[in-house]
Amino acid sequence: MKLRWLRDVGTEARLLLIGIPVLIWTLIPIYHMFLFSISPKEDAFAGKLWPDHPTLRNFVSIISCGISGCSSGTRW
Repeated sequence: MKLRWLRDVGTEARLLLIGIPVLIWTLIPIYHMFLFSISPKEDAFAGKLWPDHPTLRNFVSIISCGISGCSSGTRW
């Protein structure tokens, strides 16, 4: 009985040692996409973990002008 319990604990530990890095590997790109979406253009590559002045202006420009951009606005 004790040997089975130790085997179960070892299996659980191995799964956590694999699962936690995979979770981090998955969440970092999602975090970066979110960070770039709320960052002003000037602060997008500032190297900070969080922008000083987060903005939703990027979302407004996409919704109002579309991906191709407005004729009077900035094109990507």
